[in-house]
Amino acid sequence: MNHMTDTIQRRLRGIPARLAAVMCAALLLAPLTRTSGQGLSVRMSEANFSGLPRVTLKLCTQAGGSLMRGLDSSNFRLFENGIPRPLTVRCPDPLGVNSVMLVLDNSGSMLPVMPKLIEAASLLVDSLGATDECAIVSFGNQVVLRQDFTTDKALLKTTLAGLLANGGTRLFDAALEGVQRLAGQTGNRSAVIITDGEDNLSTSSDDDVIAAARNANAKLYTIAFNISDANQNIMRRMATSTGGSFFIVVRPSELNAVYRQIAAEITEKCCLAEYLSDRCDDSVRTLLVTARAFGDSATDVQTFATPSRPTTARLVVNAPATLKPFESGMAAVDLDPAPSQALELTLSFTLVYDDNLVEVIPRLPLTLGTVAQNQVVDMTKIGPGRLRLTFARIKPALAVTRLVAFPVQGLLSDSSRKVEMSIADIALEGCPMAITAVPDTIELCQCERPLAALLDSLSIFAVGDVVAIPVRIAGGLDPAVRLIAEIDLRIPPSLDVLGVDEGTLLPASAFRWRRIAPDMLRIDMPEPAFPLAAGGLLATVRLGTGDRRETDRLQISFMRAAMWQRCCPDDTSRPESIVMIDGYCEKLLQRRADTPTLSAAPNPVSPGRTQRVPLRVSVPVGLASAPATIDLVSPGGMAVRRLFDGPLPSGAFTVFCDIAGLPSGAYLVSLHAPGAEAVFRLMVVE
Repeated sequence: MNHMTDTIQRRLRGIPARLAAVMCAALLLAPLTRTSGQGLSVRMSEANFSGLPRVTLKLCTQAGGSLMRGLDSSNFRLFENGIPRPLTVRCPDPLGVNSVMLVLDNSGSMLPVMPKLIEAASLLVDSLGATDECAIVSFGNQVVLRQDFTTDKALLKTTLAGLLANGGTRLFDAALEGVQRLAGQTGNRSAVIITDGEDNLSTSSDDDVIAAARNANAKLYTIAFNISDANQNIMRRMATSTGGSFFIVVRPSELNAVYRQIAAEITEKCCLAEYLSDRCDDSVRTLLVTARAFGDSATDVQTFATPSRPTTARLVVNAPATLKPFESGMAAVDLDPAPSQALELTLSFTLVYDDNLVEVIPRLPLTLGTVAQNQVVDMTKIGPGRLRLTFARIKPALAVTRLVAFPVQGLLSDSSRKVEMSIADIALEGCPMAITAVPDTIELCQCERPLAALLDSLSIFAVGDVVAIPVRIAGGLDPAVRLIAEIDLRIPPSLDVLGVDEGTLLPASAFRWRRIAPDMLRIDMPEPAFPLAAGGLLATVRLGTGDRRETDRLQISFMRAAMWQRCCPDDTSRPESIVMIDGYCEKLLQRRADTPTLSAAPNPVSPGRTQRVPLRVSVPVGLASAPATIDLVSPGGMAVRRLFDGPLPSGAFTVFCDIAGLPSGAYLVSLHAPGAEAVFRLMVVE
């Protein structure tokens, strides 16, 4: 009873003594004169577990059939599954009158936001009751009282409409001014404070503001508009230390909803309560609340099935596989497993990439078909190649893993590159979860035309020979641009890799080689290097045949060839070579002596100088009159010309190869006859 009297008398300061005495007596007598049988009752409603472990609920306490006022946390106790939880309760003032101070940032940085801020603050003014009073303080370089406390809503909205943005940010001085003016008001005292930046001019501090608010029994409702995490924490502490609420806003369009919610809390006639649970698992919770007032007590018990969050998850970047200069593609970030649709998601992280090579243009999050569908996601560039994504109290719209998508554009550079997009500085509010970040890589292709990796078509070796496999690059290298190459060759395990010799294409020691698996050899370059020619021999792989009794047909092939020089990797074909090795018992040497030969002069040839190239064919006596075909084969392995089809004459003869219209490249002239074949390389250079 003494607590209730003190509370009411504290609220009545500033009212004439006679009027205050009448109002105090009426308020004290009302709950005590209830009709027999209409005792104290309490009812929980709107229990919200979406912010676990933070739980909010509404407590409506009645006596004599009427809502009670003037209660606080000391009047309530709460048990969750039989365990007491500290409960913070905010109840309406006994007088039912609200005094609201609007503290508005009108610094220069707020210029694009001012129309929406004026609209949102006007909505709050309209929500106030006829006896509620409101005042307006703005701050930039100076703190200005724009309108003292009044019940005239039209005057308040006219004042709001006249606000202009300019100057610095004197946040704490303005908040202190507003709270000090609230101290002389009656009823529920509330200050609604918004800023979009760090205080850079005040002589007072956030601690000064909190102390003054507590002395004035005023609640601070703070709104952080797109500011740093450190400044968000300051604004959050100002609110939670005074019984108010804290909000993060990343888009002007969100302001209306935030100011409506603040208005609903300020004008609420029931008590608003919250507590922290120690459980985030999927469970059934039984809440028991007890209200005590005037020697009477009441309880309410309700059971709820609450959502959960997994203990581990992955944030996965999904970037385009390749991009060309100024080409755009879609990248995305996924949260796996999909977040619960019953839990709010407040999550932020930094996307890290090399902004000399790629950029997010425009910085526009795409939410269609994602967790954040139709909700606001903030993307802010906080440094070179560092983009901060913020999901503030997102209610997952779909049961999907995709959080958000965004456009990525390739930029022009001196050579093609691999660009990694990774995630850093993950911050998650609510139920804890260990999050692993998974990066992804974009192959940035400065494309002119693809390079081609080549192998000789057929070689025959005797047992004990060293098999020499030349690896060539053709397709038009630019000697003025650095080359990057990485080639994986499949080598049969039965062949011994004796070494890899440098070719004529690169400077000495420009490449390295190593066996990365029993059947895989990798040739790559530790650093980019300038090629010495437009094409040629990259390396020669030396293989040992070992001892064997039978003839073997062994396949050597490219498994992967990524070559970068203002060009995209050519993964469309995998050249291969066949190695025939004689055995001690099954000889092929005689067949080798009976093999026809091919030659041409000149070689290389240019379509600009000659349209028909004479090819010299030498036929062994044993193949005379044998049916044969001679084909011109493209660098990709396709037959593009049939040069001869019929019985082979004895001795030597000439066939002509028409090269008109052929693109540059290394072509093969291939002769096939029963039991014999021959291959000749013809270079066509435009």
